[in-house]
This record gives sequence, structure tokens and C-alpha cells, in this order.
Amino acid sequence: MRRRTLSDLNFDFIGENRSENQVVHEVVTPQINIQPDLAAQIEQNRFFDLDVFIQETYEKSRDKNKDAIEKQMYMTSYDVASSCISNIIYKIRNTPIKSYANKWLPVVLRSYLGNSVHSFIQNNSKQFTEQEVSLKVPSIRFSGRLDCLVNNDVLVEIKSLPYSEYKKIIKNKTPRVNDFYQCLTYKYVLEQHLEEAKNHTEQTRSQKPLLDYYNIRYIQFIYVVHDIMSSDIESLDEALACVKHVKQVLNSKHNTFYFMSNLLIDLKQYDLTPYMNYITGKIQRVNYYLDNNLDVAKDDEYIDPKACFFCLYPQICPHK
Repeated sequence: MRRRTLSDLNFDFIGENRSENQVVHEVVTPQINIQPDLAAQIEQNRFFDLDVFIQETYEKSRDKNKDAIEKQMYMTSYDVASSCISNIIYKIRNTPIKSYANKWLPVVLRSYLGNSVHSFIQNNSKQFTEQEVSLKVPSIRFSGRLDCLVNNDVLVEIKSLPYSEYKKIIKNKTPRVNDFYQCLTYKYVLEQHLEEAKNHTEQTRSQKPLLDYYNIRYIQFIYVVHDIMSSDIESLDEALACVKHVKQVLNSKHNTFYFMSNLLIDLKQYDLTPYMNYITGKIQRVNYYLDNNLDVAKDDEYIDPKACFFCLYPQICPHK
């Protein structure tokens, strides 16, 4: 099943060296008695070493991913929107792999930046009626957590991203494709599996849905720039030029929050059938393979070779 693009949809965008005369003071080092072994350790680790840090990050991502994958029981909204179906099956089956560490380590930093962006918005606004809503549905092996809701009809998704992607969004007034599918996955679960999401007995990390009925009519993306780490930005001058361009597009020369914008989608204006068919079809296909203990077919329509870069299973996957 071919996943639809967003090119036929039109979305609404809202918002907009020391100087010569400087006195040099003598630094007086306080006399502190330090045990010899501790002193040697301090001297040895006196400076921050980036190479050591990269190794530390590698090891931490390895341990974190291993722990998460070994406990994986369900697919997530990200899996439905972005992952190759082979990756999903491997994870849920807890398939052993050679290395659990992220292939591209800056993704670890981006995850921390993204979490901070979410916390900043959620902790400083009272406009949301529900936040961090757990949507766990054991019967279809799904577990997700949406960012925010406003009443029963507005689904709010907070997304952090680099400048290179941000400028495309504000120029085209269109969300990223995977972001759109992720939110429609939440819509599907809220509207079709709400009773189980509210009444299952499994443990969740956040609150379950509060209302007894949801009819998602609007999706609102809050896009926030978190960094300039992008392969197509090679210098600070280029990054500054990109920021200037973003301000011009938003007409926000004096807006200190130019790095944060809203994109509102009125779902009533569009035929969502092909998008929802992709989502429901993928969820059903995952469960079909798992229920029948089958391997993913070589010609499965949900295999995505473009997702191989971040996949941890290239050495065992026959579809790469």
C-alpha cells in the first residue's frame, strides 16, 4: 500500500581577547589536602575529552536501547508513521542484535533537546486540557503517548527540529509527512479503541484518556527549532543566514519566538481515507505476522528501504 504524500493538501499557518587595559589579577589557589590517589585521578581527567565523551555516549545509547528493546511488546505511533515493518517485527520479537548503540550518536543529543522543548511548552501553558496521554491498546499491540489535547476535538503535537526542516515547513505551510501520519494514528486509536485504552489493566507511564468520547477535528503542530545540526549547514555564517531567512518568511523581525510556530490543520477539509487506510493496514499487518509467527514477506508493501540508516538490524534483515 503506497503511503500518500501531503502535496494535495493545503494547510493553514498561524503566527509569526582581553583588552590591553584590563587588569590581570593573580589567581590564588587554595590549599586543600587531597588524598594522593584522588589527586592522580583529578590530574588524569583534568580536561573534558570529546573522544571520551563520544565513547560514553555510545555506551549509554547501547545500554538504553538494549533495555528498551528487550522490554518491547508493542508498536508505537512512530513505528506506524515512520518505521519499516521489518524493524517493528524484530523489536517486538526481541530479536538479538550485534550492537544496540545508535548509529548516529547526535540523535541522542537531539532526543534530550526534544524532551526539553516538550517540557518547556507543557509546563508553561494552561491551554491544554490533557497532557502526555497514554494510549495503550494490548489487543492490537499498540502503545503510544500523545503530547496534548484541547477538549475532545483538538490534538496537539509538539515537534522539535533543525532549522533546515523548519524553514521548509513555514515556507510550504505543510507538516512533515511522518508527523501527519503519527497524529492520525493517535486519532485512530482515540476514536476506535478508546474503551480499551481507558480500561486495560497494564501499567502506563502517564495518565490514560480522561474523556469518554473523542472526535478529533483539528490537528495543531507546534514546531520548535532546537538546533542547527544539519548536513546541509556547514558553517556558522550559513546558519545565521538561515535564521535571517526564517525571520523574513515569518515577518517576525522583532518576535523573539521566531523559532516557534503553529500549523493548524482542519481535518474536515480533506479526504483522510487513503491516509487512515495506510495506518490501519500497517497495524493489522504487524499483528498478522506476529499472530501467525511469520516472517515479513519480501514484497511486503510496508517495507521501507529508506529507513535502513537508523535501523539496528541490517546484519540480519534480508530486505535491506
